[in-house]
Amino acid sequence: MFTGSPNARCGPAASVRSAAPRLGEIAFIGDSLTEGWEAAGIEVWESRFAQRGAVNFGVGGDLTGDVLWRVEHGELDGLALRLIVLLVGTNDLGSGLSPAATFRGIAATVRALAARFPEAHVLLLGILPRGSGGPLSPMRRSVAAVNASLTCLDDGKRVHFLDIGGAFLEPGGAVRPEMFEADKVHLAAPGYRAWADAMGDAFNALL
Repeated sequence: MFTGSPNARCGPAASVRSAAPRLGEIAFIGDSLTEGWEAAGIEVWESRFAQRGAVNFGVGGDLTGDVLWRVEHGELDGLALRLIVLLVGTNDLGSGLSPAATFRGIAATVRALAARFPEAHVLLLGILPRGSGGPLSPMRRSVAAVNASLTCLDDGKRVHFLDIGGAFLEPGGAVRPEMFEADKVHLAAPGYRAWADAMGDAFNALL
């Protein structure tokens, strides 16, 4: 059984922020890519999501187990959620975990969200492409393997899988440099715009 644990950099107290005072019906949850909506992605966030009542629960450095721990310890409790956008797993792969272990962590998080918020849709995003290597590099192959496994979590009812990775790639399969910071992992402002555009139809259909 996959169990969550708090992000060691933050500790339990800092890892869970009370959602009770918030009124949003939409929650984004994940790692630093999600947290980045409040930095590089702020302009797009304010224009497309904040005005619709979205709240951000991204924590830099989180692995799937950390996100699961936050969910299980009530971080989103108090919200009457209609839609949860989940993007997590890149740190698992980056820390050396296998695609199979990464998939198990994501699946456990999806199950926890579905159990805790039975009225909400979960929009599960595929892990984004990363790194300077092409599509046959070890990291990109691991990302593809996890994303291929994630399709089985889409039940067509409450959990919906969407792979938006193509929006971040050149025709030859390399990552588009303008979408990323220098590390080719974290997104720059154009990357957040591409994220919003690529998931827009699915996002709107689930509300």
